[in-house]
Amino acid sequence: MIHLPVGFDCSAASSLRQSGLRERAYPFDWNILDIGSIELFFRNKGVGFLEKENLEISKKMYTHKYENQGQKDQKLFPVLDYVHGILFVHDYKSDLKDIEEVKSKYRKRINNLFHELEKTSGDVTLYYDFKNQKQKTQVLQNWQSYFKRNLNDVFIKGSIESLREELQKLYPNQNFIICNSKQLKSK
Repeated sequence: MIHLPVGFDCSAASSLRQSGLRERAYPFDWNILDIGSIELFFRNKGVGFLEKENLEISKKMYTHKYENQGQKDQKLFPVLDYVHGILFVHDYKSDLKDIEEVKSKYRKRINNLFHELEKTSGDVTLYYDFKNQKQKTQVLQNWQSYFKRNLNDVFIKGSIESLREELQKLYPNQNFIICNSKQLKSK
């Protein structure tokens, strides 16, 4: 069984980790993105993902406070892939100096995901955090000051059911199940 977090932000991946179901890292785990961005990613097979010409790098850093991992707080640059509508908030310690390292990490996650979906069959549970539009708007407003582009114009809206249907067409050997990540129990 594949446990795939597809939440708007990090909360679905975090819920999987806390419940003990997170077995490996996937490309959408620790980013901010809407369901339509994930659909586009799958339709395009990840082509163009994290290409330098598709990125807007914030000119200012923020401090990420790690809550439960015993890690030190980190100063990071948020980076926006405006073609795919994905905001990376945990990956860039310098502006784009570490882009090859970040791309390599995501290439591995992408390859693992596509390999699992194409070479196996069974249940794939899509863990979604079901944020309402007001909650999503608040998250985007919190990040807007870091970017020139309007984040509301960049994020690609979609529905979890539409994503499930698209994935079922692309990977008919899989059975895609939707689960509210907030219903997961901590270990």
